[in-house]
Amino acid sequence: MMKDLRTKTSDKRGCIGCVVVLLLIACVPVLITIRQFGVMGLVPAKWKGSDRLLGELKSRPLDSSAVREIGRRRDARAIDRLIEILNEASGWSAKSSIPGPNKLEGDAAIALVEIGDPRAIIPLLRAADAKGADARIKSYAERALTKMRDREVPALIEGLNDPSRAVRQRAVHELGDLRDVRAVEPLLQALSDGAVQEDAVQALGKIGSPAVEPLLTKLKRSNREHLDDFVIMNALAATKDHRATLAILPFLQTHGPGSSTSVLAARALGRTGDQKAVAPLISAMENGNGDAQAALVEIGQPAIPALLERLGKSSVVSYKSADALGMIGKPAVRALIQKFEHSLGLARLDAARALSEIDDAEVSAVLSTALSGGDLSLVAAAHRFLVRRGDPQSKVLLIRALIAQTDSDMAESLLNCGDPALEDAARMWAKRHGYQVSTMLGGGGGTKWGNR
Repeated sequence: MMKDLRTKTSDKRGCIGCVVVLLLIACVPVLITIRQFGVMGLVPAKWKGSDRLLGELKSRPLDSSAVREIGRRRDARAIDRLIEILNEASGWSAKSSIPGPNKLEGDAAIALVEIGDPRAIIPLLRAADAKGADARIKSYAERALTKMRDREVPALIEGLNDPSRAVRQRAVHELGDLRDVRAVEPLLQALSDGAVQEDAVQALGKIGSPAVEPLLTKLKRSNREHLDDFVIMNALAATKDHRATLAILPFLQTHGPGSSTSVLAARALGRTGDQKAVAPLISAMENGNGDAQAALVEIGQPAIPALLERLGKSSVVSYKSADALGMIGKPAVRALIQKFEHSLGLARLDAARALSEIDDAEVSAVLSTALSGGDLSLVAAAHRFLVRRGDPQSKVLLIRALIAQTDSDMAESLLNCGDPALEDAARMWAKRHGYQVSTMLGGGGGTKWGNR
């Protein structure tokens, strides 16, 4: 009996063993398939080998989990394929089969950021510039620029030739911010790209002194009558280097004041902010260079002493100097008040004229006190202050000053101030004196009555 029981038990064990073996044999192909292909996502991407993941990046349809995992592993071998995926998803690839921004695009972008290869910078900028790009892609592009800041110069230089204007502009800005001398020559080439020309000027200015010698060489080789000279002069001026001023001055001084070259040189000199440019610019302004005054205003504080010296000297230069000081504004207030309070005659009137252009509490107190004496020549000089203040009682004083003074500038100013009574008085004055004064279209941009 015991023998029979043992035999039966042994038979059962044998059968179970056979079943297990058969099951294992049957599962082998399935396990191999899962191992090789991760069928239906049964095998998580994190369990797969890197080589297998790289293979899956080439499969269709793409598995976004494989894209994310290869990024987490920072496997640089995936860079080229991830860039292809990003380009297809963002529409930059000619064979794009994945229109518009989607999850896969975002996964490829973040994987590229995680890997941190500078080759990804321009593709990420392109994707951020693509039509319909979402905020995530723009954010990833910013992260890439931040993360790879010390290694991105070659990629950004390559971006200067990108078909996308936005990508070229961003590359120029970033190169300027990095201030890397390797960017100088490529940025010099970018000066000929009208879409990014001004950005390239600014970028070279940020790089500063290292950009000066190449720019000087380029300027010496150029044709002095060519408009491209202005671009080079502008870039030189943006460096704020004293050598820039010395290089640009001959263009101001060796051409007639009305020539395009001297006008453009004046603009560039204004950008230098260099005190050494002030005296030549004042001379050019006196000789009729139409942009010299604006250049002096741009130089600002360093130009104030020389402009003050010109007040009261002659009708043309003192008039323009006063206007320039008024446009410089608040930085000139203290010096102008001192000039006004310690001068007589034309110099005092010119200082009043400049002060009347500046909306400032201290100026208001000084001019209000001075004008209370009823000096009509002073009223004419400072008429813009009274117009801006808009006190009805000052209308009679303004009209009296207009009648007493032969000042067509005051007449034109009152004609466009927006007050009917003053405008009528200006018309009558012009008719009586045979002047033709202009009414600005839409009221013009002059000082308006009561516009404090």
